[in-house]
Amino acid sequence: MNRPDNGFIEKALAQRDPAASIAAPDKSASQNWEQRLSRWLFTDDPSQRMRLGQTALANVIMVGCVMLLHAGADVNSAEHRWVWPWTGVSIGGMVAVFVVIRSGINQRWRDPSLAMFQMLYAMACAVGGYVLAGPVRSAALPIIAVVLMFGMFGLSVRQVIGVAVYTMVLFGAAAVYWVRREAGDPGVLTVEKVNVGMLLLVLMGVCILTSRLSGMRARSRRQKEALEQALEQNRMLATQDALTGCLNRRAMTERLGQAMALAMRFGTPCSVIMIDLDHFKHVNDAYGHAAGDEVLRTVADLAREQLRDVDALGRWGGEEFLVLLPATSASDAIVCAERLQKKLAEVRFPNIAEDLHLSFSAGVAAIGRDEGVATLIDRADRAMYQAKQAGRARVVPAEG
Repeated sequence: MNRPDNGFIEKALAQRDPAASIAAPDKSASQNWEQRLSRWLFTDDPSQRMRLGQTALANVIMVGCVMLLHAGADVNSAEHRWVWPWTGVSIGGMVAVFVVIRSGINQRWRDPSLAMFQMLYAMACAVGGYVLAGPVRSAALPIIAVVLMFGMFGLSVRQVIGVAVYTMVLFGAAAVYWVRREAGDPGVLTVEKVNVGMLLLVLMGVCILTSRLSGMRARSRRQKEALEQALEQNRMLATQDALTGCLNRRAMTERLGQAMALAMRFGTPCSVIMIDLDHFKHVNDAYGHAAGDEVLRTVADLAREQLRDVDALGRWGGEEFLVLLPATSASDAIVCAERLQKKLAEVRFPNIAEDLHLSFSAGVAAIGRDEGVATLIDRADRAMYQAKQAGRARVVPAEG
């Protein structure tokens, strides 16, 4: 039964509720407009979106600071003539940072988030606001603390300590300014001592927390690396043969299925070679299983050296190997198998026996139309047994 298309569904809904035909497009248009605006402001790059989001938040906080200072000016608690210049410098600088990040120029620099610059600039603006805020200047302390909190998550311990020293110097100069300006008021010195002491405690706390956060990030990074190594090791154990480093039978079957699917989709050839080492049992019986293991590793290393990067080598059984050759016809696969056979005949095993020579029997099969993995392997396996029966040390193409 055919499913109705979207147009049919929308018409049916409109007949039941005429308002739906109007509301739905409006909602969709609103969502599209919001998405376009978001992409225009914050781009589609996840890293840039995060940086721009943080900078936008910093701009919002700066606007809040400006509004507070203007409120102070309205009640004659601030020096009017410097408030608007300070406003332009504070907001203009932070907006300029947003524009620079949005342009992408920041990605050429060592610190693409401009975190250090933003911290120093915002701190200078906050201290400037402290100077202008008059009797309500203590309200700048929480703002300074918020600015410092930003640095805890983006800067190193050394950088945060540098910002703390920078802040203490600026704030100390601002405190001295107020003490000298209000020299006739004995309470000003007390107020500035309390403010400086409070700021010093905040700076010390931020530095300590930053150090702890840095340690937590380092531990988390080490744990992540250890987890990735463990996952990679598990992946290797699940997909590789421990002795030879080749793909194991399960992984080779999956790789072969993927290669066959691509070959059938794009109409390209794909072939396999089933290899069985001749008289391998004699090697184990005469020289021991350790010698047999060395032979298997040598054969695997030799095959990998002769194959392309796109090819795959798997250990199919005890002394059986399966070679996957994407984009390779049966005739080219035969040439490849004969080249491997020739190279193996040149290999010597002085650690086992000077007179030990190896050969293999191989069956070659190219994928047929709508053929499955099992059928292809079976044809290559039967061709390999035909090579055994014909006297070994030869390559036989599969039938079909």
